[in-house]
Amino acid sequence: GSGKSSLVSKIIGLKKRHVGGKGEIYYPHDAKIILLLRNPVERAFSHYLFTVSVGQETGTFSDAITKALKAKPDFSGAIIEAGLYGQQITKYLEFFEKEKIKIVFSEEFIKNTESTVKEILEFLEVDVPKTLSFTKIHHEYSITGNKFIFFLMRNRMVRYAAKNFLPRESARKIKESFDKKGVKPELNENDRQFLQEYYHDDVLCLEKILNRKVPWKILK
Repeated sequence: GSGKSSLVSKIIGLKKRHVGGKGEIYYPHDAKIILLLRNPVERAFSHYLFTVSVGQETGTFSDAITKALKAKPDFSGAIIEAGLYGQQITKYLEFFEKEKIKIVFSEEFIKNTESTVKEILEFLEVDVPKTLSFTKIHHEYSITGNKFIFFLMRNRMVRYAAKNFLPRESARKIKESFDKKGVKPELNENDRQFLQEYYHDDVLCLEKILNRKVPWKILK
């Protein structure tokens, strides 16, 4: 119950806040937040490709955009909603000091990986190792080639069972055994233009918060 939660938070020094419409969260009083932001248009398309790869989405990206825009404002339309960084960071700043939040741009992280990681470690007040390795590639684009497995992955009950009853590593290996590497689709120019216009005002809001330009070609 709420009484028990309050007691736990007092014992271990956690604070409770409502952030981003996602309900109550608990965090240490000296918590620091790191936000890795990617071009919201590219992020939305990447999110869509992921949902396709795991069988959650079978329509076009245009269909996914339309569906997300019609969703309730409860993050069920996350393909689009998650890219509204200005709105989300504004909400976080109601509860966290600006000095406790570090914003990292994905594009700058890729270009200057080692220096960015060192900045993050310094922000966290963690010792910086003498050598850092960034050779392993994670989450390459793939899609399930077996039609039966693809059908099962589209079933919510199957996904729920796999998530809750199979060890994560076992579930990953089973999926990978049926995956095949595919050619990553290109983002349709009409969809790109639509999303650039959709995110325009929010990007302006983000730049105002950060007092700097974003490394994305969205604003004209």
